[in-house]
Amino acid sequence: MSDATASDDAVALREAFNSGTRSALEITEAALEAAERDKLGSFWHLLAERALRRAAELDMQRAQGSEAGPLAAVPFAAKDCFDVAGVATSCGISGESPLPTPTADAGAVALLEQAGAILVAKASMDQLAWGMKGDPLGFPPIRNPADPTRMAGGSSGGSAAAVGSGVVPFALGTDAGGSVRQPAGWCGVVGFKPTLGAITTTGCAPMAPSLDTVGILTRNLADQQLVSCVLCSAPSTESPASGNPRVGIVEAAFSDTDPVIAEACDEALRSWEAAGATLLELELPWARRGLGKIYAAELAASWSDRVDPDDERLLPSVRAGLQHGAGVDAVAYLWAMRTLDELRREAATVMSNVDVVVGPTSPIVAPPLADPDPTEIAGRNTRVFNGLGWPALSLPVKPTGLPIGLQLAARPGEDGRLLALARALADVTER
Repeated sequence: MSDATASDDAVALREAFNSGTRSALEITEAALEAAERDKLGSFWHLLAERALRRAAELDMQRAQGSEAGPLAAVPFAAKDCFDVAGVATSCGISGESPLPTPTADAGAVALLEQAGAILVAKASMDQLAWGMKGDPLGFPPIRNPADPTRMAGGSSGGSAAAVGSGVVPFALGTDAGGSVRQPAGWCGVVGFKPTLGAITTTGCAPMAPSLDTVGILTRNLADQQLVSCVLCSAPSTESPASGNPRVGIVEAAFSDTDPVIAEACDEALRSWEAAGATLLELELPWARRGLGKIYAAELAASWSDRVDPDDERLLPSVRAGLQHGAGVDAVAYLWAMRTLDELRREAATVMSNVDVVVGPTSPIVAPPLADPDPTEIAGRNTRVFNGLGWPALSLPVKPTGLPIGLQLAARPGEDGRLLALARALADVTER
C-alpha cells in the first residue's frame, strides 16, 4: 500500500495526480486504508473493487496522454441514499433493503466520476433521512470527529464525519431540512446546499421530494467551489465578493442560542464588519409555516408502499413520521404548500435589501451520544432555507473546542456569489 495520506484536500490531490507525483491507485489505496481504520461509524459499504478498478483506468488514461477531468483521482463518499450500481441502497434500514438493487449510479455520482472523482464508500445516515441524531437502529452510532463521545448530526452525519476526520476530501449528502449544513456545523466542515433543483436528484432515494436537495461537504471552500462547479446544472457566474457586502443578521436565529455559539458567530461577523461589510438586522419570516406537514406527508407518500410502519427495524421516530404523514389530508397539504409560497414572496422582499443573510447554523453544539434526539432544535435555523429554496452554506467559525458553524444564505440562483461571500468571510476570520 501507498504512503500517500488520505487527508489532503481535493485541489491538492488533483494537482498531485496531474503532476505525476501520485498515481490514482496510490491515492485511492490511501483513502480505502483510512476508511477501513474508521472508528466513527462513517461508512456502511466500502467499494474497494470498484474504486481500485476506476483508479487503474485513470492511471492508464494519464499514461496515454488523455486529458484529466477537474476532479481527477479525488476520492469521495456518498450518503447511502444515493444509488450505486450493483450495491443495495439501505437508507439506514438494516437487513434486506426495501429498495431494488440499482442497475445504474445516481446522477450526481455519475457526474462526479465523469469528472474523474473516485467513489470509495457509501456513508452512514439517519433512517430514511428522517432525523439528525445519527443513531440508526441496527448500525453503530455516527460519532463526531472532534469528540467521538458526541453526535455528528444528520441525516448526512456519516458524510460529515468522513470529511471531518480526513478520510475523504469531500462527500455527498442530501438536505431537505438542514441535513448537510447541520452535521457540517457540528463536525467543523463546510456544508453547502445549493439552490433547490441545481443538482440532479435522479437515483437518490427521497425524503421530501419537493424540498430534497443534493448537498456537498468539504473541508474548505476551495474544494467546495471545485465540486460545485462539476455538479450544478447551471452554476451561476462567480461574481467576486464586493469589499462592502450588505449582511443581514437574522436575529431570530440567535434567540435561545448557546452563548458560546452566539459569541463565536458574533466575533466572525464583527471581523467582517471591520473589513468593510455592512451589518444590518433583518427580520426574515422564520416560522415553519406548515413545513412539518409537508415533510411528513411527502415522507409517507415516498415510503408507504416500500416499508411497513410496524417493521421492527424502524426507529420509533421514523414510525411516527410515517404515521403522521399518512394522516395529512390533501387539503392540509395543499394549504401548507400555499403558505410556503407566501413565505417565499415575503422573504424575497426582505432579501432585496441585503446580499446575504447570516445566523448560527445550529443553536446548540453537538450533544453527547446518550442525549435525546435533538432534531427539532438542531434543525431550527436550517429548515427555513429549504422551504425558501435558497442556497445556504455552513462555514466553521471556531478553530478550537467543539466546532461551531455560521450559516450564510443568498437568493435563488446566486450560488456562486454565496460561495464567494463565504470565501471573503473565511479570509477575514483566518487572518
